Amino acid sequence: MHIAQRFSYRLAAAAWHYPESSPSWNSGGDTYEPIEYMIFKSPTGRNIPSSIYLPLDRLSAGVENHIIARDFDGSSSNYILPNSSVEYVILIPAQVSYGDVFEEQSDALNDAVTRLEDLFQSYQFTGDIHTDTSSVAGIEYLWGPAEFKMVFWV
Repeated sequence: MHIAQRFSYRLAAAAWHYPESSPSWNSGGDTYEPIEYMIFKSPTGRNIPSSIYLPLDRLSAGVENHIIARDFDGSSSNYILPNSSVEYVILIPAQVSYGDVFEEQSDALNDAVTRLEDLFQSYQFTGDIHTDTSSVAGIEYLWGPAEFKMVFWV
């Protein structure tokens, strides 16, 4: 979550999802913070980060998710701007390990694409897979007879 703020002093943030209900906020003394579902609380004054990590267990797929950030110093001149945003990044593997040895390059390519599609199914990926191959030949091998010269000093 990226916080857009203007003159904020202390921040508390909460996240919840259906069927959970909006958190109760404790407004006793100099604090104004969520009692349940808190994901962040400023440890001291003027300690407002530009980004807050949103734990994955506070989000749920297929239901309505809610995130709220509030300045809890109690002053009406401090506030979180509505320009705040949530950015969710998911990293998906883009390759598979080496498979079996095949006689034809097309068979190896089909095997790799099939294994990659199997991997993508858990991410509900529906895009296209573009492939490119290159052949390498004429490389001297790293095994076989070798010539060594050993020099000893006595």
